Amino acid sequence: MIRQATEQDRMALGKIYCFSWKEAYKNIVPDEYLNSLTIEKCSPNKINSNDTLVIEDNGIIVGLTRFGEARDKRCENIGELWSIYILPEFWMKGFGQLLFSSVTKKLEELGYEKFYLWVLKDNFGALRFYEKMGMINTNIEQIINIGGKDLVEIKYEFSLKNSLNYLRRIER
Repeated sequence: MIRQATEQDRMALGKIYCFSWKEAYKNIVPDEYLNSLTIEKCSPNKINSNDTLVIEDNGIIVGLTRFGEARDKRCENIGELWSIYILPEFWMKGFGQLLFSSVTKKLEELGYEKFYLWVLKDNFGALRFYEKMGMINTNIEQIINIGGKDLVEIKYEFSLKNSLNYLRRIER
């Protein structure tokens, strides 16, 4: 089941952020930073249910996605996929695809023509996932600093003009 997040989901979201970061960013983000993460530290202070969806499996929240208007104000009529995170024990079971499909429909309903996301260049699993979903590597890079280490992010884009046909194909 996919639904909008509520304030009651704070700790579940913190757990997802904490454990998915520790696993996905192992050997990318400094160990000291990852080891400092706790569920409490990773729990959002406030949840905006308009930009956060969760996915449940047997009543347990196992993943989340955040999205909305592009944070880069130079981008007109473009949405942004801020994140998709799944608890590591639920990776490779289709939950990410379901969240991607849902967020794509939400962004299309909001009237965006396309959306983008930034993904760490060394996060090969995420790169493969987003490419499988039909996102295109723009070859635009930026540097971010996490835990005192400069890391490269790559910008990926997805056109919503043909998204319904594409998403129907991957949902089969």
